[in-house]
Amino acid sequence: MCLPISASVITLWFKWKQLAPNAVMHATMQLYGKYLALGMKPEHMLEVLAASEEFASIPFRKSDAAPLKALVESMSRKPPSERPAKEGCHNEDFRRYPYIIKHNVLLYAHFNRLHHELTPQLRADLDKMLQQAPRLTNGLLSMIQQASRGPAPLSLIFLVTRLSQQLPQGCFVNQELLQLPHVGAAV
Repeated sequence: MCLPISASVITLWFKWKQLAPNAVMHATMQLYGKYLALGMKPEHMLEVLAASEEFASIPFRKSDAAPLKALVESMSRKPPSERPAKEGCHNEDFRRYPYIIKHNVLLYAHFNRLHHELTPQLRADLDKMLQQAPRLTNGLLSMIQQASRGPAPLSLIFLVTRLSQQLPQGCFVNQELLQLPHVGAAV
């Protein structure tokens, strides 16, 4: 006698099948491996994180275009290291996908602490991204260790560790004092 399997069990099984042992999707791990093999630069790490397959479920709505453009313009007065590239992404592959550009701009807005300029929908999308970000940075760290085939490069490990610390705090490397209470950008 054959027992019927519920649709929820099948859906859960397919979802688990796509995950690596560290709970990061295989497609995301392959993406990380590809850009690590190409020699990922520190300034492109946010773009690679924004291109993670886990974020593909966060849609790009037509109503997001105007607020995202306003965010990019408000960040244009920041130093180049604290704003997304003018054309959206440094990487040619990522420019074809508007949702990757959206995720990249949202991460930069988070690091620039421009949450007040986000629409409620964009804020909800950013919150979804930030919930998954610690797991993804751990996946990036494990991919660095796997890809190096020997001692992992300390500079990349240091950068990913700093990124994992910066994501919850919402500040760039040179803004560590902003993590302290009652300290603003003017100090």
